[in-house]
Amino acid sequence: MRKLIYIPNRHEESLNVAGYSQLQQRVPEFANVVNESANQAWHFIYRKVSGLDLDFSKVKIFHEGMTDQTLSDFSANLDFLRGIGDFADPESLKLFLDASAEKFGISQNMKVDLYLGLRGAKFEVTEGDLHQVASAAGIKYMQVLIALEGDLENQQLKENAEIAWGELDAISAQRDIDIAGRINSGLTDGETGILIIGEGHKVEDHLDRDIVFELIDSELKRILEEGNSRVEGYMERHNQGGEQRE
Repeated sequence: MRKLIYIPNRHEESLNVAGYSQLQQRVPEFANVVNESANQAWHFIYRKVSGLDLDFSKVKIFHEGMTDQTLSDFSANLDFLRGIGDFADPESLKLFLDASAEKFGISQNMKVDLYLGLRGAKFEVTEGDLHQVASAAGIKYMQVLIALEGDLENQQLKENAEIAWGELDAISAQRDIDIAGRINSGLTDGETGILIIGEGHKVEDHLDRDIVFELIDSELKRILEEGNSRVEGYMERHNQGGEQRE
């Protein structure tokens, strides 16, 4: 049997709520609200990942954005850390990562990656050139949205936004197919995979039928939904009559 554990890679843009950039400019503390929501989710994820009872020599990590180059860079960082400490004991590893996070500001999501890598899980090349294409398309879409927020009645900008979103959506769908193909061919019988990818992707729709796909913990869905609600509520309150508040 092959198993794939899904960890949502929380992105700010996954909230997908109009007015994001404009609100961030008008209300700087909005970023703190978004970060608090993301950090709460990653703190929960880290706790669940560090509690996994797995033979990590049989675990493969499929992480969005993990190209040949990024894998090479990440592997070099892991090799450096292995050279300064023995992390065979998971409790010692958690103490090290907690201290590093406090001293050097390592994020919760980076702690997840480092924990998995230092426990012996193997990170796989998960994406190719499509990741860079998607990044460029995402920037283009956000630029159009920012322009549209300044001129909501501009029909041409509305059409440009629809076109840009269509291009980004098509690239995202192709990425899902490409990533699923790498998982299908790279995950062998008896192995456990961990997929770390942004919300909204549908990699599971393209997996081989014998791969069991599941969220790392059902409680995470509630945490993510509550985080979205808090951010969306904040945006709604500050977007209503925003000009009068200034």
